[in-house]
Amino acid sequence: MLKKRTRTNSTNSNNEESKPLKKMRKSSKNGEELLKEKKEEEIILTQIDDQDDFEKLGISQHIAARLKEKSIVSLFEVQKKVFEPVVSGKNLIVASLTGSGKTLSFVLPLITKHKDSFKQQKPVIMVMAPTRELSIQVGREFSDLSSENYKYKTVLIYGGVSIEDQIQKLRAGCDIIVGTPGRIMDMIERKELTLKNIKTVVLDEADKMLNMGFQEQIEDIFGQIHQSRRHTQVCLFSATIEKWVKDVANSIMINKHDDSENKIKESEPQFIDLVKDLGGRTPKTVQHLAVNTLKSDKVTTIADLSNYLL
Repeated sequence: MLKKRTRTNSTNSNNEESKPLKKMRKSSKNGEELLKEKKEEEIILTQIDDQDDFEKLGISQHIAARLKEKSIVSLFEVQKKVFEPVVSGKNLIVASLTGSGKTLSFVLPLITKHKDSFKQQKPVIMVMAPTRELSIQVGREFSDLSSENYKYKTVLIYGGVSIEDQIQKLRAGCDIIVGTPGRIMDMIERKELTLKNIKTVVLDEADKMLNMGFQEQIEDIFGQIHQSRRHTQVCLFSATIEKWVKDVANSIMINKHDDSENKIKESEPQFIDLVKDLGGRTPKTVQHLAVNTLKSDKVTTIADLSNYLL
């Protein structure tokens, strides 16, 4: 069973979905030709339906061009709903499933919001993720959109690799930090990571981070940030938002060092829930494809399809 992400919303009825299957049975084309034809049709339909997504949201033409180079010609629901609140500086708690496009949903508005702050000196954005693999994925999303006309620098800091190399990259200057809580806290304690310029912090897969025992480190990191700045925007993204996760989120969003009367009201988050109506189902942005193959050909078939689709 393979998963393929597309840039169209799956709004077809069951009858409509059956039409391509009939076409495949009657066609003499091989599987790769049919997949290519389907992919081209999806891109054309998406361009017709949502060609103004980037312009409506005020996304830079340079960023839009980079997205189109990656065959991204429209935005998913979470990306549309999250963009304006992030750009406006609101604290957010977002419930959105894996595969729904949530990584790009905070990458796009953050590089739009902080463009004028990108000096490649001290970081203004920090993203925390529970694992090295997810940190690398998020870092790649940021780096892929940087260009000569829209330049910023992203540094990854996570465990399992040389800390000295990461220290050198921090000292060389950057705009965005992506990493795991443990290594981030290590850099803070070594005084290699400056927090006073951090304007937005994102917790990606927050429920997993808290379940994995990172709560104390996350609270310590925010304690350091709040001592350095009166207000820092906090955006929490998760596949599930339980009450205790909300409680932790609310606690780190409030700056205990801020004596202003409106600090609680100013830190109150906006809640965007894109999970409640799915009932545990796969997001509409994920399409399942089944390919019949001999057991002996399974590995090579998966490799061929993966190379083509990715």
